Amino acid sequence: MCGFQGVGKTTLGKSLAQRISVEFFDTDVIVLEYFFEKHAERLSCKDIVDQKGEPYFRALEKDALASLKGVRGAVIALGGGPLDDEENRRVLLTLGELVYLTASYETVKKRSRLELISFDALYSWRRVIFESYSNHTIDTEGKQEIDLISEMQGVWEAISLETSLK
Repeated sequence: MCGFQGVGKTTLGKSLAQRISVEFFDTDVIVLEYFFEKHAERLSCKDIVDQKGEPYFRALEKDALASLKGVRGAVIALGGGPLDDEENRRVLLTLGELVYLTASYETVKKRSRLELISFDALYSWRRVIFESYSNHTIDTEGKQEIDLISEMQGVWEAISLETSLK
């Protein structure tokens, strides 16, 4: 799953994985684990970027995504940035189908922790990327979690059926 910060990738992903009895992975959590292994310090993703720089964070993110090569039949929640990188996009294409969780511009902006100056440019860029590389889109705006999980389960079942017919 991909989408902007605050659309529910982690929350919905965990719930979906539990409902359909598969593993759940969150690339941001993997990044934090890698950082802790290297530095014996627990920081948030934002703090890693602030203290070590975005290139360092993106390298950890690339390692996190690479660690998922070969994973099948799992729900994976991506942080916001992996699709910004061409190599990451190639890895993602091997992992399965990508579901883009959307919300309105206003909702995403309200939930974002980005500086307002950089938000609009990043929103425009990533929206195009998410739309271009996703196989499915689910609008989360104004929907209850239980309804979104059911919608996501329907997409999962359609993907599973399609895959089994190949």
